[in-house]
Amino acid sequence: MPVRIQTEDFDLSLELKKLRAGDARVGAVAAFVGTVRDRNDGAEVAAMTLEHYPGMTEKSLEEIIQKAKARWDIYDVLIIHRVGPLHIEDQIVLTAVTSAHRGEAFAVCEVVVITKLPFAPPDSPIEEAKAEWLEKNQGNPFYEISVPAVALKLQQWVGRGIRTETDHATIIVLDKRLKTKPYGKKIMAGLPPFKRLM
Repeated sequence: MPVRIQTEDFDLSLELKKLRAGDARVGAVAAFVGTVRDRNDGAEVAAMTLEHYPGMTEKSLEEIIQKAKARWDIYDVLIIHRVGPLHIEDQIVLTAVTSAHRGEAFAVCEVVVITKLPFAPPDSPIEEAKAEWLEKNQGNPFYEISVPAVALKLQQWVGRGIRTETDHATIIVLDKRLKTKPYGKKIMAGLPPFKRLM
């Protein structure tokens, strides 16, 4: 299986060994492992819970693998993404690629994967004051503060994959709220006019 969405941890060494086993053509194995860190945008993080859209996530990742194989001279790809509760230093995602040479393998590992929309509670005194003022004036702090902040942050993350006019990038968002929640359309509207597979 080139794509696995799972709650359990993975063994990096074992997964790489299995990926290249029996293929004497392989001259390079590149891997990216994402882990849970203790800070996010300056805020302390103790744990996180990742969700996904079952079926759609696997299908999207498999399509991306097929496109990568068509674009680069690679042999095999493995993507493992964990979901559910995760703690500091836990492994989240593995992208591993085999090829004859390292350049192609590294290129595929640079696909941007966004696991969860970066909503943050308005815990600073300024954000709390803005939220209180909006509530007193019949405003909606979530739609007027949180959603625009997430849209901006998502635009910045997408920008990591495209820095010049000739760059190509694949951006994967595994947070199902982008599709299932009403504010998802508003967030998507702020992104560049990419080809979208949803």
